[in-house]
Amino acid sequence: MNTEPNRFMRRPEVLAMLGVSSSTLYALIRARKFPPAVCIGDRAVAWSRRAVLEWADRKIAEADGVG
Repeated sequence: MNTEPNRFMRRPEVLAMLGVSSSTLYALIRARKFPPAVCIGDRAVAWSRRAVLEWADRKIAEADGVG
């Protein structure tokens, strides 16, 4: 489990952290393979940093043959 403090991450930060394109990110969300964004305003969404980090940890574990 990740002990990073939770906060919101906007799309550019999520993309930079994961190293994927916007289209890949949204394809993962549509396929329910990535946490959905949280509405933080009338025209703004963000992701929970904790949810993104936990997703990344699971992907790394799968690649290492742990998951």
